[in-house]
Amino acid sequence: LGSIIRNDAASLLWEEQTPADLFEQCDQFAASYDESRKEDDQIVTTMEQFARSKCYIMIFASNKIEGSKVSEGDTVRILTKYAQQREERIQKILADEPRQSKRGEPPIKREILQHYLAYNFLMAKRNEPLTEDVLRKTHEILADGLLDDEGLDV
Repeated sequence: LGSIIRNDAASLLWEEQTPADLFEQCDQFAASYDESRKEDDQIVTTMEQFARSKCYIMIFASNKIEGSKVSEGDTVRILTKYAQQREERIQKILADEPRQSKRGEPPIKREILQHYLAYNFLMAKRNEPLTEDVLRKTHEILADGLLDDEGLDV
């Protein structure tokens, strides 16, 4: 079987090791592996936090470009509360959400969650060509439940 466990650059032969030595080396390898997994988990967590922050910033910026008065704090607060839920649950929340506020603007929660759904849709399509159908579907997600000046669906 030749060399099996490497604790450093030197290879160890089966015949030269007692079972206790081999178990000790296995324990050391397992501990080293556990430590590297902790580092990997931390990297994954950091990347997930970065992706979430990027999403929140893009939604806030998109709303600002459109003239929304939604604050960055409101954007983060709403997304933190709802973004971890499944799309079907968010759709249900939107179905229960008023279509426009008393000032004739879309409610803040609706505006942010629709942008969130559109962002997720586009991220799912990011490796595909940008087609008219993708643009239409994105617009449909963003405009769902919005009313024009006469109170009709957009």
